[in-house]
Amino acid sequence: MLLLVATSKSQTINYNSDTLVFVKNSASSVQPVVTNGTNSDEFTITPNLSNSLAISSGTGTIFGAPTQSQTRTAYIVTLNGGKTTAKFDLIVENNSGSGRCNTNGVAAGCPNAKPYSCADQVSLCYAVLSDCKKDSHCY
Repeated sequence: MLLLVATSKSQTINYNSDTLVFVKNSASSVQPVVTNGTNSDEFTITPNLSNSLAISSGTGTIFGAPTQSQTRTAYIVTLNGGKTTAKFDLIVENNSGSGRCNTNGVAAGCPNAKPYSCADQVSLCYAVLSDCKKDSHCY
């Protein structure tokens, strides 16, 4: 008696960041690392991307040149109908680095007691860096 056992290796998908950052009016792409990928892999994203961004259904690469800034939005990429997923936030900043919270000195317009902010959200200052990074405009 011959017994054949088929095993499948588990897959993972990783975009290597909790927050993907794109720059307004600048073409860019982010390709995930997929372990045990196959030629028949299919990627989907929820919610749907907009703002001139798209996902390659065959590679999971997110690409485009967004035409508007975008506050932090949570996304889930699903591989092969839900067998594995990747969760991340996506921000589109106005200029390269303008959404990054400052880590040295006091941000322009902020008091010493609340030194943290980002150029895309200059009206708010934070006492703690982690609070700045939670702001929907900053990372």
